Amino acid sequence: MKISKRGLLIIILAASGIFLSAQDAVTSSSDRGRDLFNQGKDLFEKEKYGAAIVLLDRYAGQADEADGLPVREAEYMSALSSIRLYNRDAEYRLETFIAKYPQSYMQNNLYMEMADQFYQSRNYRRAESYYNKVDRITMEADLLPGYFFRHGYSLFMNGDNKRAMLFFSEIMGVDTEFTPPAIYYFSHIAYSGEMYLTALDGFKRLEGDETFGQVVPFYIVQIMYVLGDYDGILRDAPALVDAAGEERASELYQIIGDAYFQKGDYVSAARNLEEHISRAIRTGREGKYQLAYCYYQTQEYDKAVPLFKEVSRQRDRLGQNAYYLLGDTYIRQGEKKLAQAAFSAAAGMDYDRKIKEESLFNFAKLTYETTYSPFGEVIRAFQDYIEQFPASENIEEAYEYLVSAYMKVNNYSAAVASLDRITIKDERLERAYQKVALYRGMELFSNLDMVRATAMFDRSLTYGRHDRMLRARALYWKGEALYRQNDAEGAMAAWEEFIALPGSDMLDEYNKVRYNMGYVAYNRGRYEEALRWFTAFESDGAAQNSSLLPDLYNRIADCHYIATRYDRAIEYYDRVIARNGQGADYAMFQKGFALGLKNDAPAKASVLSDLIAKYPNSSLVPKALFERGRAWETLNDPARSEADFNRIINDYTESTFVPRAMVQLGLLYFNTGDNNKAISTYKRVVESYPGTPEARSAMTGLRTTYVEINDVETYFAYVRSLDGYGDVRRSEQDSLVYASGENLYATGNCERATEVLTSYLNQFPQGSFTVNAKFYLAECFRTSGNTSKALAYYTGVAATLNNPFIEQTYVSLADIYYNRAVYDSAFYYFDNLAAVAGDADTELRARQGRMRSAWEMGDPLLTIRAAEELLKADNITSQMEREAAFMKAKSHYALDDFDKALTEFRKVATEQTTSEGAESKYRVAELVFGKGDADQAEEMVYSFIEDNTPHQYWMARMFILLADISISRGDEFQARTTLQSVADFYQVENDGILDEVRARLSDLDASQRQENDTIRMSVKGEGI
Repeated sequence: MKISKRGLLIIILAASGIFLSAQDAVTSSSDRGRDLFNQGKDLFEKEKYGAAIVLLDRYAGQADEADGLPVREAEYMSALSSIRLYNRDAEYRLETFIAKYPQSYMQNNLYMEMADQFYQSRNYRRAESYYNKVDRITMEADLLPGYFFRHGYSLFMNGDNKRAMLFFSEIMGVDTEFTPPAIYYFSHIAYSGEMYLTALDGFKRLEGDETFGQVVPFYIVQIMYVLGDYDGILRDAPALVDAAGEERASELYQIIGDAYFQKGDYVSAARNLEEHISRAIRTGREGKYQLAYCYYQTQEYDKAVPLFKEVSRQRDRLGQNAYYLLGDTYIRQGEKKLAQAAFSAAAGMDYDRKIKEESLFNFAKLTYETTYSPFGEVIRAFQDYIEQFPASENIEEAYEYLVSAYMKVNNYSAAVASLDRITIKDERLERAYQKVALYRGMELFSNLDMVRATAMFDRSLTYGRHDRMLRARALYWKGEALYRQNDAEGAMAAWEEFIALPGSDMLDEYNKVRYNMGYVAYNRGRYEEALRWFTAFESDGAAQNSSLLPDLYNRIADCHYIATRYDRAIEYYDRVIARNGQGADYAMFQKGFALGLKNDAPAKASVLSDLIAKYPNSSLVPKALFERGRAWETLNDPARSEADFNRIINDYTESTFVPRAMVQLGLLYFNTGDNNKAISTYKRVVESYPGTPEARSAMTGLRTTYVEINDVETYFAYVRSLDGYGDVRRSEQDSLVYASGENLYATGNCERATEVLTSYLNQFPQGSFTVNAKFYLAECFRTSGNTSKALAYYTGVAATLNNPFIEQTYVSLADIYYNRAVYDSAFYYFDNLAAVAGDADTELRARQGRMRSAWEMGDPLLTIRAAEELLKADNITSQMEREAAFMKAKSHYALDDFDKALTEFRKVATEQTTSEGAESKYRVAELVFGKGDADQAEEMVYSFIEDNTPHQYWMARMFILLADISISRGDEFQARTTLQSVADFYQVENDGILDEVRARLSDLDASQRQENDTIRMSVKGEGI
């Protein structure tokens, strides 16, 4: 369609009208927006940010950037206002603006503003995140110093010291308000990072600064301290003390004191360190160590000692040094024992090898000088020193001391162990080994450890070529040990070699060796040889004062007696009788018996009567009554004879002489024509003691009596009523089978004898020789080690009372049960043995076994009674007497009767080489301490230590008691030192001592642990 010119004009005019109308409307709206923007901007510039945000947000919400209006600027000012108001939507507005206008130059300023607001809020982590977004290239120059400092400080507070230093360094060379704090924190970071010269340069730039001038001198002083500029410290630090606070002044005094210390001015050092310690809230070990050293250098030892003690409580390098100096301080004070303990502690640490070397050598020398070596410390110390420091300038001196220590040491066990560690020994060490092995063997001998004692004597003899007298003594004591192990052949060989050695006759042992060899020959049945040895011993003048003399006379008498030289025998028996002491009852019995063999029945009866009257408790009384009864028979005095036999039967019911007395009584009745009594008595023996020799003798007497009264039929009827007697043929077989077994046993063929005797008992369970067979079987089984079968047969023998084997049976039963730890049964048989013992030695053994069994049963009251019975024995040895007193003491102790225990322990505490003596001495000290007498207890401990003992367990217990005494006095240092010496030198790991000592040391550490001091002051920066 075509439009005419007139129509086109109308359209144009119409359009123009519309345009003009629209233009008027737009102009009106724009003016209103401009007003909002201007008002908002005006409020923003006047820092009325809340009102500005309202107008600017309204403006931005209706304006169009395309119209040329400043919407971007309005949104920028709104975001900035929100930031400055700390509004919650500040970050949202910032992020929205940046997302909308990513190329806007305004975003850099927003990042900076946001970072600064977080900085002021001390949210340095958020501040750092926005500072990292700032483009410092486009930043105005006057804003850069603040940016560098605040960004650097935020990094510093976030722990990024390396980057912080970079930002601080940007403004350290210009003059701005941020330059001094930048220098300060830059220097502080350098100081913390041990860049002391860099820090020192920075701090010096701040000297006189209004803000930092008061604090940097302290940094400078500490840097000088670290760098060792002690002259600078002494020049600058004293002037700072008055201006410093109490805590900082204390630290300054410590630095000044250390500067004087390093310069060797110990008097000035001590004065300043004293000020430091008096002002410090918490004092560290280093400061105390320095002050102690100053006192040490200025010879104020009484002041030095307690400080060294405190420092030494901790096991480290400083503690090792403190112990070493403490030892030297004690030396200067003349306290060698305390010095010894201190050097021991220092030598036990490995922090400073030179200190360890000096301490170990000093400890060893002091130990040698004071003879204070309870655990063999002197030997171990010198040996350890030689092994650890073979190139030391003191090595030759150490060897000389070591050899000398071996020769004088009392702890022979430790000496032997030490010498065994040295594989190649020179002559000096071989000589030392010969001696200490001998004395160690004698210690073991005195403690009845004969097997180990023998081995130790042999080790001494290995080096016997060096000292002939020591070799001789080792041979003698080896013989003694072998003899007590029932090795008579070995004992005799050792003693013969001893006698053959030139010079052995100069030794005390030479006299007794002849007595010993006499006994070996005597026990072998070589009585003439024994007599020669005994007579040789008797001829020595020293023998006349010997406690062995009564026994010697009895043995000489016995040798003459066996050779039927009765007059000579009686002469020697009379010598024993005249002494009215040990062995006199035996001598009287033997004399009486010898008189009887000389057909002097009146004299025999008289002597035996004296024995019975003078020694009514002697185990020989039943035997004496029996022999006196026979003497009365010889003298045709049946009334007295009958009285003696009946006295045995009625008063000594468990004696083996009861059935013998009955047989003799039957014979007495037969001889006096009282056949009915004879028959009754014989039958009593047969029926009460079947299977015994006495029963067989009674059967013979019974047959003779019935024949005498012409009543043989009654005899045969009685025999038929008895098991094993009715069949004559069987009775003969009984005798033949038994005789075969007995002969095999007598020849030592136990294996075959066992078969025959077992067969005999199976065939003849009620035979005439069952007791004998059971005893021989028991002996064979015991010899072969089959104690179970031996027990069964011994028990069978014991069922028949008063049999000839009852005494040995009780001995065996008691020993087997004791070795099996069945102590109630052992006690029962030892008790029975005491009642039937035929000689004093067996009775003594029974009483001792009874006491030991009661103790092992855990019955202290029964133990006390048994010990008191043992102590009543006339022939008790000194060793048994000591053991009995010890058992009484232990029993009273178990019953908490400490007063009585103390009394008994004192009796045994005189000899601490024995285990009983060592424990008793410890118990005495323990009980005295328990009564509150710490001084006396301490004296006992030191006496024990100085005398030494081979029983190291009780030595260790004494040391623990000594530590308890120290703790009771508040001296924990001495307690620690004492316990540490046990921890360092006690060598037994499994007896509980080391566990207890370590626990006690741990308790002391827990109660006394202190923190180390810190010399440097800690300065924490604050934000600016």
